[in-house]
Amino acid sequence: MPARLTTLLTCGIIALSLAVVPGFAITNTHSIEGYSNVLSVAPGGKVKFSVHVPAGRTQYSVEIFRYGTLDNGGNAIGQSIAGPFSCANGRRRNFDAFNAYVNGAKWPASFTLKVPSATSNGIAPCTLAVIPKTTWRSGYYTAKITDVATGEYFHITFIVKDNAKTQKSIALIASTNTWTAYNFWPGQSWGGSSIYDGCGSPGRFEVTFLRPNPYASPEAHDDVSQCPDLPYYRTEHLAAGELRVAHWLENNGLSYSTLTDWDLASISGVLDPAVFKTVFITTHSEYWSQSMYDALMTYMARGGNVISLSGNTVFWQINLNVTLKNRTLQKLGNWTPQQQAKLLGLGSFGSSGVGNADCVPYDLDLPNHWAFQNLSDKNAIGFAGVILGTTTCLDGGHGAGGWEVDRTDPSVHVFAREYALLAESRNQLQHANLAYMHRASAGQVLSAGSITFGQSLVVDQPLSTVLLTALGRFNKLSFSDFSGDGKPDLLARKPDGTLWRYNGDGLGGLIAGVQIGSAWDGFDIVFSPSDFDGDGNADVIARDFNGGLWLYRGKGDGTLQPSGVQIGTGWQGFDRIVSPGDFDGDGHADLLARKPDGTLWLYSGNGTGGLITPAGPFNTGWQIYDALVAPGDFDEDRFPDLLARKPDGTLWLYRGDGHGNFISGAVQIDANWNQFVEMITPGDFNGDGHADVLGRKADGTLWMFNGSGDGHFQQNGGVMINVGWDVFNTVVGVW
Repeated sequence: MPARLTTLLTCGIIALSLAVVPGFAITNTHSIEGYSNVLSVAPGGKVKFSVHVPAGRTQYSVEIFRYGTLDNGGNAIGQSIAGPFSCANGRRRNFDAFNAYVNGAKWPASFTLKVPSATSNGIAPCTLAVIPKTTWRSGYYTAKITDVATGEYFHITFIVKDNAKTQKSIALIASTNTWTAYNFWPGQSWGGSSIYDGCGSPGRFEVTFLRPNPYASPEAHDDVSQCPDLPYYRTEHLAAGELRVAHWLENNGLSYSTLTDWDLASISGVLDPAVFKTVFITTHSEYWSQSMYDALMTYMARGGNVISLSGNTVFWQINLNVTLKNRTLQKLGNWTPQQQAKLLGLGSFGSSGVGNADCVPYDLDLPNHWAFQNLSDKNAIGFAGVILGTTTCLDGGHGAGGWEVDRTDPSVHVFAREYALLAESRNQLQHANLAYMHRASAGQVLSAGSITFGQSLVVDQPLSTVLLTALGRFNKLSFSDFSGDGKPDLLARKPDGTLWRYNGDGLGGLIAGVQIGSAWDGFDIVFSPSDFDGDGNADVIARDFNGGLWLYRGKGDGTLQPSGVQIGTGWQGFDRIVSPGDFDGDGHADLLARKPDGTLWLYSGNGTGGLITPAGPFNTGWQIYDALVAPGDFDEDRFPDLLARKPDGTLWLYRGDGHGNFISGAVQIDANWNQFVEMITPGDFNGDGHADVLGRKADGTLWMFNGSGDGHFQQNGGVMINVGWDVFNTVVGVW
């Protein structure tokens, strides 16, 4: 039953009490409700809770629940962790009707919970009873407050984090910003209480965390209309939906540590890739501050991986403001599609109608990609789901792609080590894309682009199989650069066989070289395919003078394993060998090799350090070129390309088609490259987001040509960035 209100004129401010008296309904308020002073707490920490009960009552109970399991219908089932505890200090609480949405409810604390740890007892609410030493498993918790007279209850949701010694390899981010932005408490009746308008009232640009939030409930509610006044409005895209991803993790025996948006924004270095190998973003992670964005970018630059099972992701840019008495979320403007795509690979939001998109399966676009290697049916995934389809989805369906969705934007260009559009949902113009991106010189990203993806994950076995396959690759740091610092590097060999590493500074410069090997004069071709064996570290491949092909595995710290592994013989028949990345679309790094007769051969990598021998060449006429280099996706159309130089110095771009061939016709993009004795492809060497090319002259000067991202160079021409490189006979980029 909705509560009723009376108005009190106090000091010129209209205040509202939650007494049950005749009047009109207060949207989203409840006869018993409350909030916590913090969003998350670590073992041994304290949380204060403020509670309202109806006038004339003092008795209520508190029970602490952890949520991580579901019933057959997909609703969260909490496990009682502590309590119930009896409280006798209940009070009716007032609030400022016009400003509580931003200034907070301003209720005094009713009780404090001290969370136990492995070394200290906890303290129970109200009774102050001892909660024995133990470690509460990280996750979604609620303090369930219940009116003992009526049985009515309210969940105050909070997160229990892990301490430093118990953190897991997976971090699950609770989208607490989105919970708060959609919180309509105390209601629309006085001009709007959330970021969103409703019932004819305008939305707000700043809202507080310090107020009751029924939209953070673990229980799924899916009311279509905000009006007339309702106690809930569509919670499946908030905490209730996120819990289904948490359940999937637990059901598959995958331990995780839970953090909040606020933790991500406010705790420096909270995403430590040495601890967290994979970060999960779930359901509806819409509101991001600059500090959150930077934290995730830094995490990936250090080799961390991200799985985003969210729709309408990183859409609004916000500030998170803190004062002595308040915490607020302030909406600024939209993140650009370019910023979105750079972070997570998808950069265009789609919605239509009440449900915002039909909820439908994904059709596989790259069935041979490693992400689908464990599927028996490689046509479509994500048919089933537990979403409340009759109201959330336009078609009443339960598919993985729908509600609010993200997809690729053809106008957005992102330079990556690998970018693959794996699948597309069937909702036509409002489709979602499932995308994989291995960021240049950094970690990996898998983005689902749909709010309902996690709702299907718990019941759709093929979908679950895809995620488990991805986690098998994401359970380690993923560096495509050699030193593991997130910046492209150079390897250089001297005629005496010593091998040297020069770390890039990410801005187009180099740090002093370090010798990392010797006896490399036994090879006539040396290059790096980045991570060739799937262990997350960049490797080096070399051909000896007898035609043997050798793989030297990188350690991820700028050094190599001491011994190489022979992976091929008979390679003396080729005069050029390069690695373009994933040239055939299966997700594994490949090799391209040219014979003197001009035939070009594709050797597909198997992802574990081996090669698949082709039946014959796939292209001819390449004898007209005296140099071949692989710049990656030079034109930023998602597919790796090849650059070829003629003896006259003209430079030609061959655009890859993503399926093991080229788009017809080469394009001349520059001239005068015969002034260089060697061309080097270091990825994005200057940090502007586009692939660059280096040229080494016979006099030892090293020149950088900045790529423009569209298959050409910027108009400023080459810039000399270093000298003394004539002491080397081979220089290769590792990015």
